[in-house]
Amino acid sequence: MTRKNKLTSRRHISAFCFFILLFSKLNAQRESDIRCSLVKQFTLGIPSLENRFSVDIQEGVVYFLTQNDNNQKERKLIIHKISIENDNKDSLIINYPSNISIQSIPKFSISKDYLILIDDERSKTYRFVKKENTYTYLNQVKLPKKYAAEHVRFLNKNQFLFTSIYNYHPNDNYYNSNLAIYDAENDAYINVIHPDLPCIGFSHLTSSWITNCKSKIAVANPCGYKIFLYDTTLNLIDSIDFKNPDNWKDFPENKIPFETDPSKIHPKILIDKLLELNDSISRIEKIFFLDENTLLVSSNNRKNHKESKRMDLWNIGKNPKLISTYENNSINFHDNDTINLRNLPFTLNSPEYYSIFNYIFYTIDEEDKLPENNIMYKDFKYSKDLYYENHDPHYSIGIYKIIIP
Repeated sequence: MTRKNKLTSRRHISAFCFFILLFSKLNAQRESDIRCSLVKQFTLGIPSLENRFSVDIQEGVVYFLTQNDNNQKERKLIIHKISIENDNKDSLIINYPSNISIQSIPKFSISKDYLILIDDERSKTYRFVKKENTYTYLNQVKLPKKYAAEHVRFLNKNQFLFTSIYNYHPNDNYYNSNLAIYDAENDAYINVIHPDLPCIGFSHLTSSWITNCKSKIAVANPCGYKIFLYDTTLNLIDSIDFKNPDNWKDFPENKIPFETDPSKIHPKILIDKLLELNDSISRIEKIFFLDENTLLVSSNNRKNHKESKRMDLWNIGKNPKLISTYENNSINFHDNDTINLRNLPFTLNSPEYYSIFNYIFYTIDEEDKLPENNIMYKDFKYSKDLYYENHDPHYSIGIYKIIIP
């Protein structure tokens, strides 16, 4: 099989479709739409074919590891570090003891003094402390009762946010929504909450309903237009309850009109029914803080099977206020469109592979062939196909500045 065919047959959908989505809208976007401008892009030097990936994106730095960086025989993890400002690359070698087993590509997050690892395959969470140029194992973190931690992100100081929102099987005996503030220095929880979220079945589809900045945490309802705002101790401080946005179509009583209990319906059948339902309903798909006081809400605003992607900007100071609304509608792409890397429409792809800090958009892409500026799309397609005849794709980092009109 040629490299090109391997690229085409990958099981993972390339994050490079991010660029395709951008370029497919170049000639039809209004000047008033949200734009972004490429700041820099560079390869990580890690082949992306058949290579699973875990990343911790923080402001100014990206940490990552792949399946080849977990040596279970030698009980050693290698976490790669990229400093965005100067492109410096470094690696952390993490040794873990024989009494624990990290079988997966762990989710992780790093602070100045602590490293937290989540082994998905064993539902175990581990704490490491910084010593010289590495992190040394301390203990397994005891999770609260009926709590599932699927994601971890650095919050501030030595505090981490553990989260999961998922439609768990009743036999798993987990809450469907879980947020906890964990103090790594004292190995203790500051607070744990389980918000009652409607339409939890939509967690089987791609979503990102939790976001945080340095001073706030936001949680969106999977259906209906409601967002809860918490401080960094998970005390509820405000909410957004947007009634009847333009062309918005809710479920009656915010309830999915069929069975979603995994013990009563096969997950594959459930996902197929949700995808079909998704074509005729409006719901929030992703939320992100652009800065300490601005929240971006990306929603699927479909009605009568016509696709419409809505982006709302909210000022979430005292008394949250809608600033502006943008529509990102799909259009047909033409080969003669010109690619302008300094003036791209802004869109979003897989939630695990990007982050936003102070209007700077970090994305991890599974391909490293970026078009030249002001090249016609048909010429880029040709050069990309030719490139991948002789090169395997590698992970790359793209940094963009978000431009609000």
